[in-house]
Amino acid sequence: MTLIKISLVVFGSLFLGQTAVDWNKKVQETAWSWPEHVPNLFDSSMASSKPYTVRLEHINDDPFHLGLFNVSILRDDKVLVTFRTPHYTIFKLIGDKVVYTNYNNHNNGCEIVALDLVSKKEIWRTRMDAVSPIPHSVYGNCVNLDTEDNIIVVFGWEGAGKYVEYLEPNTGKVLGKKAFTGQ
Repeated sequence: MTLIKISLVVFGSLFLGQTAVDWNKKVQETAWSWPEHVPNLFDSSMASSKPYTVRLEHINDDPFHLGLFNVSILRDDKVLVTFRTPHYTIFKLIGDKVVYTNYNNHNNGCEIVALDLVSKKEIWRTRMDAVSPIPHSVYGNCVNLDTEDNIIVVFGWEGAGKYVEYLEPNTGKVLGKKAFTGQ
């Protein structure tokens, strides 16, 4: 039975002209990439696409600190989901999902979270672990999200190092990861 399933998958892929992607190989071939400026919540909101709109609500009264925001994703003027996040968060609308970074820019580590815009629920949460945490008293952390061939690409730039991780958008499963050493 297993042999038949495997044969059908391989035959089906060949018949449809699709080839399986070796994500570990692909991620090892990925070059370091970073935008000219540190991406932020405002960049993400400007890049949102129809039929969705984004509403940002500042929830910190301190004029010297950008603080936290409620990010609401709307369709036809109805709020589908809202999440609270700092100004340096990045998010992407991918189909009927919003995928966003969840991290502290003064600490190590990052999670990527996906919310389903139809069910209005969190569907997965994945911790990035391409670089190991280090003890620190001062630290910097930036994360950027992109997509490539319908796969989520996460670039991280931490005090402990730079990394890239590829995630499957429906499950959050890590398909491949790489730490950039010596950069």
